[in-house]
Amino acid sequence: MAFLEVENLSKKFEDIIAVDSVSFSVAEGEILGILGPSGCGKTTILKAILGLLTPTDGDIRLEGESIVKIPPELRNFGYIPQNLALFPHLTVFENIAFGLRAKKWKKKKIATKTKSLLKMLELDSLESKLPHEISGGQQQRVALARALAPEPALLLMDEPLTSLDTTLSFYLRWEVRKILKTTTTTAIFVTHNPEEAISICDRLVLMEAGRTIQIISSKDVFDSPASVKVMQIMGKSNIFPVINHTKDQNGRDVFMTSLGLLPRPKFTLEKPILGCWIPETDIMLQNLNDSCNDHQHIIGELLGIIWGRTKHRLIFQLSDNSQIAVQIPSNYNSLPAIGETLSLVFRLNKIRWF
Repeated sequence: MAFLEVENLSKKFEDIIAVDSVSFSVAEGEILGILGPSGCGKTTILKAILGLLTPTDGDIRLEGESIVKIPPELRNFGYIPQNLALFPHLTVFENIAFGLRAKKWKKKKIATKTKSLLKMLELDSLESKLPHEISGGQQQRVALARALAPEPALLLMDEPLTSLDTTLSFYLRWEVRKILKTTTTTAIFVTHNPEEAISICDRLVLMEAGRTIQIISSKDVFDSPASVKVMQIMGKSNIFPVINHTKDQNGRDVFMTSLGLLPRPKFTLEKPILGCWIPETDIMLQNLNDSCNDHQHIIGELLGIIWGRTKHRLIFQLSDNSQIAVQIPSNYNSLPAIGETLSLVFRLNKIRWF
């Protein structure tokens, strides 16, 4: 039996369906990620599990027992909101101890538990500081310690790393996962960032427009995506669906895509081929009159350049108005001008099919 089960969960707000028949389970000790774009229903699901929203339909069970009618304060769940919600007038120690005092733990037990968490999260030198006196990363660890202190049955985190800068967020991903695994905490981590989700979570619930489109382990998501949309949610560029199966003038089986007619791969997939992916680094720029054997040529108009220290990303528009990104070294000679039309070339064996 799963530790937590969400079954056919739906939530309507007047005429708007925020969540539509979503089902998933969480094993004890597992970190489950809910990943998808803004507005797909992630936070609504989290609030329903917390008890802050009542589902329109469906059930939520903890160890086999429905909790839909149990008040939030009796569910023994920890919660870290996006803004962390630390108490500005309380010290680091007092913030962490707050939930324990609310549960009427004995003073000595509160001190022991709080100091243990301060040491584990390397905050012991900051226990007398106020939140505004410590860094964003330290505030994040205080919020995590405060949520873990009452030993919750389940910890729910709603985009907790969003407000941090990219470098700090990258570092804290691994720290958050290590702490959750060290404390054997069962957790649900909500995010729109695929790198965060893969770094922190054991499995992913991928969502779009209130629906689940795939549930898969983090390590398998790129090898076994259920659709083109899954790859797009995972942040991959240059994803193109297969529009049609046809034959070329030589009678060969080909796929019609935004990249032109592409020969059917020689290997066999268990499921029908849905689309293809061409890495940005595997595409070359050539003049329109150049030609190569065993390469695919497509024509693109340069829309813009995203400048980088070691590499630039060039964004081209293709004839069907789809876009493709190309990475080139920053020392590349003779960058094309915006609006210029070029031939983009890649080897057919660089295409990844799914």
